[in-house]
Amino acid sequence: MKTKLGFHYYLIPVIYLLLTGAFIHLETSGARQGFSYQVSQAAVSGTRSGGGVSATLKLFGSTIDLDSQVFGYIGDASEPKALTLADVIGEQQKIRVEYKEGVTLEISSSLRENGDQLLMIQTLFPKESGVSRVLITPESDWTLSSLDFLPARLLDREQGSVLINLQQSDIAEDGTISFEGEGSRLSFFQNPGENPVRYWFFQGNPSVSRDNYEKNLRDYLEKAYVGWKSGRYNPGSDTWSSPDGGRQFQESALVGMVAEGFRRRDTVDLNAIKGISTRHKENVTYLSAPYVGSLVMTDEARSAEASTINTKLRNYARSSNPALFSEVDHLAEYLLFSGDKALLRAVSECFKTDAFEGKKMTALQLAGMVEVYVDVGNLYPERFPGYEELYGLIDSLLLPRLGRADDGLFLFDNDKVDVKATLKAGYYLQEIGRGENRALFEELGRTMVVSVLSLSDENGVLPATLSPLRNNEKERKEGYLLPEMVYSLLAENRYYPRHTFLYKELGSDVALWTVAQSISASRSQDAYTISFSFPTGSTHHMVIKNVPPFAYIELYGIRWNGTRQFQYYDAGGWYYDRDSRTLYLKVRHKRSREEVVIHFRDDTVGEVSP
Repeated sequence: MKTKLGFHYYLIPVIYLLLTGAFIHLETSGARQGFSYQVSQAAVSGTRSGGGVSATLKLFGSTIDLDSQVFGYIGDASEPKALTLADVIGEQQKIRVEYKEGVTLEISSSLRENGDQLLMIQTLFPKESGVSRVLITPESDWTLSSLDFLPARLLDREQGSVLINLQQSDIAEDGTISFEGEGSRLSFFQNPGENPVRYWFFQGNPSVSRDNYEKNLRDYLEKAYVGWKSGRYNPGSDTWSSPDGGRQFQESALVGMVAEGFRRRDTVDLNAIKGISTRHKENVTYLSAPYVGSLVMTDEARSAEASTINTKLRNYARSSNPALFSEVDHLAEYLLFSGDKALLRAVSECFKTDAFEGKKMTALQLAGMVEVYVDVGNLYPERFPGYEELYGLIDSLLLPRLGRADDGLFLFDNDKVDVKATLKAGYYLQEIGRGENRALFEELGRTMVVSVLSLSDENGVLPATLSPLRNNEKERKEGYLLPEMVYSLLAENRYYPRHTFLYKELGSDVALWTVAQSISASRSQDAYTISFSFPTGSTHHMVIKNVPPFAYIELYGIRWNGTRQFQYYDAGGWYYDRDSRTLYLKVRHKRSREEVVIHFRDDTVGEVSP
């Protein structure tokens, strides 16, 4: 006999099964999955679940809760907002910590060429995220100390100290870490040794020795010279090729080739050089005048240009604008040669203040500042009182901008390297190091110069900039810097046109623009005597500034009349512009050493009043 079961009899087990399935689903969907990733001394561990991600970062004994201790300034907000952790992704030698606001903390490790381990934490937050700054507030008992003016901290630990390189970032005394922009980062170097300041610059790599420095200079000048004579030279048009495919007359290449030829005692055909300049006379300037003539015309053009430059310099000095250091090369020499005493005083007053401290300066302005410091010390420091204060700016402004790229040491503009600025700053740093017995400066300078020269091609052409130099990418070369643009800096060749000042010898501001060698001068009651050397049979031209009106000129031992047409005569000659107090001189050397005597008294007319 079958008994018909009621509906409720079947309903109860069905409900039971449904409830059991629901509980199982809830249990499995909320299951926490653990993860752990380690890169060098950085370890990130946490869990993932249906409710989200939580994680902590262990970093050299400090603990950071990545889902509650990371904040961002978003938009115009005056207070930071806690960022919401989205995910943690572990890759080979890299951990990516991603936030829903678009911010990523990238923790990576790499092995440097010297075997040292580099740990880096970098922030990535694109503009569209609206985030301008990121803060991390760890639970930390770090003991930190600063390193002079360098953007670095030294973390003291029983297991060994850690040097922390701050790049657009900072660590406060309480351990708060701030990242100031896209690409800002912290780099951690373990066990930097007893001299962490030195390690900050060289990071375990050896500095360049003096012998290696001099060899690199010789090799570079050889490449430049070969390039000027053949590698880049186009004899049909008397032009020089550039990496961009262009061909044009380069006056600085012509002058560099001539000067280097004289220095090497090669045969230099000055008539042929003058012929090249004549064919390109519209491009000839004051630079080549000591070799090819055209002194009066090119000096007048220089004077007109100088008027504009002087106005700029005067305005820069009044406002303590760092552009003062990059407007002209060899600013101190320029000022002394110009004879503008009011401008010289204005610039000197500018040096005597701390007005440049804390100002943003380009790499080229920093390099120019070091150049001024060295030039003034080598020339007449008494003419620029207070220039010594520039020395402190080298420590506080320039040294923090030096950094490693690939296996070299460079001067940075943000995340780019200015190659010419690195070369100039490096050259003058090693000059300071040698002259003032600062071994670190000398080593830094030599290493910077060689780092740049190693980038040159077979003709001595350099890149203008290197970028982007981040994320451990190899540098990318951009633009070009021709060897004639840096030759006068590196060659120390007195056959290259230069300023020479006779203040100490003559007691006045007499200054020369010349290629003559071994210049000496003396003063008697009635005359100036200036003597100089040059290869016998060769001709050179000279501009002599700030010469008082005189009675007559003695050349080759005899009284010699002057004329504005002197440049067109085969023999030597001169012309004097009384308004500018400028003497223009042409000397064909009958012997290796010649002299010009400027007489201020003529026995027939008496003394000439200046």
